[in-house]
Amino acid sequence: MIKGFSVVELLIAVIILGVLVAIIVPRLATRTELARKKSALVDLENLQNAEERAAVDTGYFYRLYVLDDTSGGDGYGFGDTDDIIDGVRDEQYTSYYSNNTQIFIDVTTGEFKTNYTYLYNLLAKNETAFGWNGPYINWNRDLVNSDGQPEPSRPNNADDIPDDPWGHNYLLFTPQGLIDEPEGQFVTTFMGSDTTVFDRMTLLSLGPNGLPGDGTPGAKFGTGDDLLRQF
Repeated sequence: MIKGFSVVELLIAVIILGVLVAIIVPRLATRTELARKKSALVDLENLQNAEERAAVDTGYFYRLYVLDDTSGGDGYGFGDTDDIIDGVRDEQYTSYYSNNTQIFIDVTTGEFKTNYTYLYNLLAKNETAFGWNGPYINWNRDLVNSDGQPEPSRPNNADDIPDDPWGHNYLLFTPQGLIDEPEGQFVTTFMGSDTTVFDRMTLLSLGPNGLPGDGTPGAKFGTGDDLLRQF
């Protein structure tokens, strides 16, 4: 005759499983978060290298969404239903970004070049002569569907700007402040915090909390769980 489990034995088994879950799950969560942080640090290094290579080739730094542009283009800007090729010549056609050809950043001052229209025309006329050897990063573009709308998997962040492992845009600071990528201008305050806190080019991930520093009002960028790379 096969003896079944008693209620007491089942309770003991459940308790043991509960203890194991309580021990293992936090460790797995910690490892997952550590893996994301390591991935973000690799991304920041790659973005720095991309900016520096673009600067060596052309003499300028660039807004982040431009770094994955190839030469040429298809005549359609980001988000257009017919847009297939992410080419540097297409930046003039996108309506998603304000000041869409103001993409050139002075490597010394960190300011936008005031003659950006002239520079862009030179770039679009002959990328090879200008020195453009993009794409400088191999980044998956934020997904948009056939109607030019964000895919459900990324409903709020389809903007062609590189995202960190927590789904937030990487940020580019210069001594002038934070570059507001969609608007194509500097902002001196973002999320309630001062952005003029770095004396050199700085790439930053807001980290797990998605907020400046430790997330408290007015927290300083580059503190708390923020991850950054300066160059």
